[in-house]
Amino acid sequence: GIAHWRGVRPPIVPPPPAWQDRLAHLVQYVSYVLLLVTPLLGVANRLWSPDEWNVLGISLPHVSVTDKVFSHQLEDIHGTLGNVLMYLASAHAAMALIHHFVLRDSTLRRMLPLWSRKLPRHADLKGASVAKKD
Repeated sequence: GIAHWRGVRPPIVPPPPAWQDRLAHLVQYVSYVLLLVTPLLGVANRLWSPDEWNVLGISLPHVSVTDKVFSHQLEDIHGTLGNVLMYLASAHAAMALIHHFVLRDSTLRRMLPLWSRKLPRHADLKGASVAKKD
């Protein structure tokens, strides 16, 4: 959310193991790379394709020498990376739900701007439940 852009992020309560934190950062990095690279490969595919292409009825240009074989290779890579991005996004959503409903930590609440305001209360409840077990 906006808190992430400002650099203010509430901590996850209880804190995750270090390997989960590293994996989360890796998945986030890979997601952003795929969000950038996948559409660029789609555009490159259309630029090298000899077929006509347009956006909103406006005909768009090609490179001076089109290459159908290269265009198909770009299309295959674009499609594969698009699928990887969808699988990664699905796994990300599933893990957020697992963190919320199974692990019962504040990961999902931290992602959602309206719920993140309630984090201190949630953290206090988590601390109280741990204290009662001892």
